[in-house]
Amino acid sequence: MRVFFSENHRLHFPQGELHGGELVTPFERPSRVEYVLRRLAELAKDEPDFPGINFNADQAGGVTYEDIFHVCRTFEIPLLLEVGDDLQEQARNLFNEIPDVVEFVDPSAILTRARRILETD
Repeated sequence: MRVFFSENHRLHFPQGELHGGELVTPFERPSRVEYVLRRLAELAKDEPDFPGINFNADQAGGVTYEDIFHVCRTFEIPLLLEVGDDLQEQARNLFNEIPDVVEFVDPSAILTRARRILETD
């Protein structure tokens, strides 16, 4: 499964969408990434190296980038981080041990890169 997420996704949360003639809570919403991570954590819980994930995101000690990196590394899930070319070196310096599946991509190239990943399957 390929998962693409940017913090900009949190900005897109309409009040509703039409489904079956009814206005319902949107299926694509910010909480969905946490749902996906919870499911992956459930699948990985018996892996010897898996440290688990703390999902109290609204409290100190919530999901960390290390948690997300570990899940991506374990399941070989590409993770595209949307960062301008001019800030990528600074962004890389914010993280320890960036897995090979994590890429820093300029916003102008994010869709092209995502399409290339999808085409390789």
